[in-house]
Amino acid sequence: MPTTPIITRSNKGSNLTSIAKKVVTLDDTWKSLVTIQESVSSHDIKLETIVKNIEGFEISIKSFSTVIDNLTTELNLVKEEKASLALEVKSLHEKISKLESEHHCGPATHEYNIYQESLERVSKAKNFMIFNVPLSANENSETLNVMVDHLFQDLAIQCQSTSVKRIGPVGSRPRPIVVQLNSPTDVHMVHIV
Repeated sequence: MPTTPIITRSNKGSNLTSIAKKVVTLDDTWKSLVTIQESVSSHDIKLETIVKNIEGFEISIKSFSTVIDNLTTELNLVKEEKASLALEVKSLHEKISKLESEHHCGPATHEYNIYQESLERVSKAKNFMIFNVPLSANENSETLNVMVDHLFQDLAIQCQSTSVKRIGPVGSRPRPIVVQLNSPTDVHMVHIV
């Protein structure tokens, strides 16, 4: 086997102080090359793993990017809907304020409403109802008046009706008859009988 001499020089100049001979064999070189190749292969495997991890991260980042884009789109839709609802709420508040100002003009309006309700109660206090009277074929307000007058005569009630009419929707059962008398006292007399 050939040997390669290694010559070293001293720090003091160009004098050759020692010559060392080292013998490098082909086996030693081969083992060094195999060790280097194994090291390179190991680094290649690690590098491939790193590349695969990076590719996985790229896929994850793309997936997250898609999710973020979808969320951004949905958020924009929610913002638009919120703005629309805010306008609608504002419009409704304005309508409510307008209606409140029209219907509540002050104490005079409140007193007028109480007065109207009192009149309505007094008017209804003169009424009573008759139920389950079958509808006749030629019935009208005049025939209803006559029927109520006959009923008063049969019961010996000394009252006169001022208005007689049927109320409520037409259905399978006869509609009730509302009879209005001259005063609440007359209604009280009918209730006693």
